[in-house]
Amino acid sequence: MGRRGCQIELLYNRTMLLSTKLNPPELAAFLVPRPCLFQWLDQALACKATLVSAPAGYGKTMLVAQ
Repeated sequence: MGRRGCQIELLYNRTMLLSTKLNPPELAAFLVPRPCLFQWLDQALACKATLVSAPAGYGKTMLVAQ
């Protein structure tokens, strides 16, 4: 594949990544209630930025999406 082909593929892959990151996930019918985390996020709204950090699979995206 020539240099131009690599650039087009990279642009296509980057576009696919961005489209998945710009749309909120669909919320499941059953979600674990986390009132303490919701309270923490409400307080974090006063900050310029908030970091939600946890290992993979701990529900960071779902928490923020709610």
